[in-house]
Formats: sequence, structure tokens, C-alpha cells
Amino acid sequence: MKGILPKLLSLPCMCCIGFYAGTQLIGETEAAFTSQTAPAPLTISAAVIFPEGVQLMETQARQIGEKMIQSYNRVPEQSEGGTLEELHGTLTELEAIEKELGAGQEELDNLYIELLSYQQQSASENGKPIDYAAKGVKAVGKIIKETEKFIDYQRIKDFQTSLVKQIKEMENQPFVQKEAAESDNETSEK
Repeated sequence: MKGILPKLLSLPCMCCIGFYAGTQLIGETEAAFTSQTAPAPLTISAAVIFPEGVQLMETQARQIGEKMIQSYNRVPEQSEGGTLEELHGTLTELEAIEKELGAGQEELDNLYIELLSYQQQSASENGKPIDYAAKGVKAVGKIIKETEKFIDYQRIKDFQTSLVKQIKEMENQPFVQKEAAESDNETSEK
């Protein structure tokens, strides 16, 4: 054991003495860079919207347009006559349809504005708009034009006006007032 330990210690000791002598002979060194360039600013850009998002918005617009056309097809035909209750029911139904159409039109307009803002934002960042954003704006714009072409809002307004006029005429007739009074008397007697 006595012979092995000094042999094992001598190798690390020799290495340490060699490293120390090397540092004393060489001294301190300095590294210098020959060319100093200012680092260029990094710009990271991401897609404003992805193609799947545009497709989803187009699908939503298509569904809203179809829903609006279905609502418009539920508008009852304009007819003269009918009871006061039927006229009130028709007027209520017509007002509900008009609200649905207004909400649908607002949703379509919001989708169009959102897609248009994405297109403009991509154009300001890249110098030209992203193709799929431009196609989405065009598709939603086409859907809006188709629904506006199909839906006649003036027809609905005219129908509402005629219904209100018919209701007022029926309410002002003495026969209707007399019937209403008689039906009230019958219900109060029971």
C-alpha cells in the first residue's frame, strides 16, 4: 500500500505544477474583436389571422345569410281583412322577423368589418394584404350583397304600415267596440 499511494499522488501533483508554471510563463491574455457591428433590431411578426379563421368567418357569414333568407321567407303574405287578434298576431310576427333580420345584418356587417381590419392590418405590416384575408373580405361582401338583394326591407315596412292602419281602423269602428264591450260583459257575468 505504501508504494501505490505516492505513485498515485505524484501524477496530480505534477499536473498542478505544470499548469502553474504555464500560467506564470504566459501571463494574462486579452481577446479583442476586430469588427464591431451594431446588432440590427429584430422584428418578429406573426400572422394577424390564419386561413382557418377566415374560413370560419366565411362559414359563419354564409350561415347567417341563409338564416336571414329563411326568416324573410317566413314573412306572411299581405292580406286584407281578418280579425283584430289575427292582425295583432301578424304584426307581432312581422316585428320579430324584422328584429331577426336586423340582428343578422348587424352580425354580417361586424364580420365584414373584422375581416376588413385584418386585411388592412396585414397590408400595413407587409406592404400588401394577405391573399386569404382579401378573399375572405370579398366572400363576406358578396354574401352581404346577396342578402340585401334578396331581402326587401321596404316591403316589410309597407306591410307593417298597412297592418297598423288596418288595426286602427278596426279599433275605431263602433261595431268592434260594441263587440268588445259585449265580450267583456259576458266574461264578467261568468
